[in-house]
Amino acid sequence: MATAPTLVFFLFCILSTFVAGSLRPAPSLGPGRGAWVVENPEPFGMKKEQLELVARRVELAGPVRYCFLLAIEGHLLHEVYFHNGSETRYEADSLAKTMIAQVVGVAVAKGLLD
Repeated sequence: MATAPTLVFFLFCILSTFVAGSLRPAPSLGPGRGAWVVENPEPFGMKKEQLELVARRVELAGPVRYCFLLAIEGHLLHEVYFHNGSETRYEADSLAKTMIAQVVGVAVAKGLLD
């Protein structure tokens, strides 16, 4: 059975991984290890003009939207940014809180933490 200091150390390691990850330069922004394969939407049964119209409607619909991106089978067919750019980076603090809550929940469920 793990002790409380061990679990605290484990949680610290998880948090430091998230913080260190946010300090690294942005990797290639494609899926997996490579860059996105940008394709013409025509072979997928779509027209560029229609996608531009859909993107405009998405931008105007409801609360602030940051982008509209359509990817099918690993191919980028349409990409538009409204209030930011493709290089914009965001903090993932809420993600870290969620991950820690899951780890603590598992520890409680296994009886490792009261």
